[in-house]
Amino acid sequence: MKYTLIVAMLAVGALAFAGDVSAPELGKVAAAMQPITATLSPAPEVKTNEASSLTVSYRTQTFKIHGGSMTGAFSKDAHDEVGPTFKGFVLFVAVQKRGEANQAVTPQTLRRPYWETYIQVTPLAGSDKQLYWGLSYGSRTDTNLLAQIRQAIEQLREEPNPASHGTALPRRP
Repeated sequence: MKYTLIVAMLAVGALAFAGDVSAPELGKVAAAMQPITATLSPAPEVKTNEASSLTVSYRTQTFKIHGGSMTGAFSKDAHDEVGPTFKGFVLFVAVQKRGEANQAVTPQTLRRPYWETYIQVTPLAGSDKQLYWGLSYGSRTDTNLLAQIRQAIEQLREEPNPASHGTALPRRP
């Protein structure tokens, strides 16, 4: 799989948080993100796609990228790709059926020439769904802001039920 495919999922949108978030799972993500993004200026842009994904973009720009393949080869031709500026971020969240396998091992951080992307899968509490999400960020993006975003999504994680397992399981980081 090319890095380009992963980052293509992190495209910029153009709706505000007040926009339509029809999937209940995406509504939970939007609600968790709202207090974080409310303090940002300029306001982040939010886009939903077919009720199965949500993209939050803050301080982005278009970059010229030479796509890379799994073999390590890079394309001779550059293409335009939107990504976070050195102080920005792009959050992509997709709703999947719980247990769906993704090609990328999670969690992991993918390093790109202009930004890094942290990817993770979070099972949703009280649901048969999971969130596959990526947080792309620039080299000088506020680390407290990034931590708040990660924490907001991870708090949607299913808590273990001690009564059903006999003992409490530790919470996965």
